[in-house]
Amino acid sequence: MEKIKKLLFENQGTKQILFKNTFWLMAAEVVAKFFLFIITISIVRYLGVETYGKYSFAVAFTSMFGVIVDFGLGTMLLQELTSIGKKNASQIFGSILTLKFFLGLIAFFLIFLISFFLKVSPDVHRLILLGGVYMAIQSFVLIFPSLFQAYEAMQYSFIVRTGSNILLVIFVLSVIFFKLPVSAIFYAYILTAILMLLVCLFLVRKHLFSVRFGIDKLTIGYLFNQSWPLFFGNVCITLYMFVDTTIISFFRNYREVGIYQSAYKLLYVFSTLNIVHTVLYPRMADLYKSNKDKLYKLLKFIISISLVILIPAIAIIGVFRNQLIHLIYGVRFQGSGDVMILLIIGGAISYFTGFFASLLLIKRKQKQWFFALLISFAANVLVNYFLIPRFGPIGAGISYIIGYLILLILLIIS
Repeated sequence: MEKIKKLLFENQGTKQILFKNTFWLMAAEVVAKFFLFIITISIVRYLGVETYGKYSFAVAFTSMFGVIVDFGLGTMLLQELTSIGKKNASQIFGSILTLKFFLGLIAFFLIFLISFFLKVSPDVHRLILLGGVYMAIQSFVLIFPSLFQAYEAMQYSFIVRTGSNILLVIFVLSVIFFKLPVSAIFYAYILTAILMLLVCLFLVRKHLFSVRFGIDKLTIGYLFNQSWPLFFGNVCITLYMFVDTTIISFFRNYREVGIYQSAYKLLYVFSTLNIVHTVLYPRMADLYKSNKDKLYKLLKFIISISLVILIPAIAIIGVFRNQLIHLIYGVRFQGSGDVMILLIIGGAISYFTGFFASLLLIKRKQKQWFFALLISFAANVLVNYFLIPRFGPIGAGISYIIGYLILLILLIIS
């Protein structure tokens, strides 16, 4: 037992730390994706195509404002604690949480204000407001994984993610069992976010440090000065994730939103691959300072292995795409298979962009990272604007690939 404790709960050396963090992140991903799979299928089947389209629109619309609360502060926190040390971690983290509180109020006010100008039905308007409440609370929870990553203590991320998904399964299945309206699903998410925020604060206080809440002008000024490229970069990433759904809802209909989002949910399962970046980032930052040759050899090896695995895997998924959709969602979601394979191809390209994006951020080249994202996002919106009115969700899938392909080229050049 003592050996297992040292292997999985303590930081002793590079190889052991990489194994420990990979183990906990992989465990968290497997558990999270399993429960997310159950939650998604349950919600999709319970709501049906039309109502699920309304639900997805509310989620997509409010999620775009999450970037205001995020402001790139998670990435900034990780950069600071891995580059300059953890001496002032309590003060920096407390200032970030305090700042996020005010940013959350601003984000919700904007959602509340703009929602009245949208031409949506009263039931969709209510879902938007509930989605805004959840977005504001959840944004606090999402800052903690960056802190745990900086301390290379991924076991706490496992606790938070697993606990969150277990609660969601219980609450969402309860909503379905008692045949409650779609708004009750948002209440389930809100309650889960509140409980997990309390758990996160407890873990930090017990195992890392006591959080010093408050506004330190010098700290806040420094964070704003360093994080603005990260903020605008995250604006692009967030809009990238949800602008296609929003455009489909405007130019097409809620049914096609449901078709697209049902395929997009399966992309989340594929995106499990991105835990590689989470595990590697602290080690990459350390190797960049101590041994650049070893860093580049490591990256070449991982990218080569990834190509060998991903190419045949995507080919197999492509062949059986329609059978997978029918098995998971049923025949009502006919057409999602073609969208799914396009999104997975784009997701594979996105996976490879992660290595080059991490290098730029480690080198503190936030501005180059941001401008690459900006150009990619602009191209994505432009292609979406021309393709979605004509081809619907298929057009959105094509633009997703084009946007990330442009981003990969720009990051390699940078």
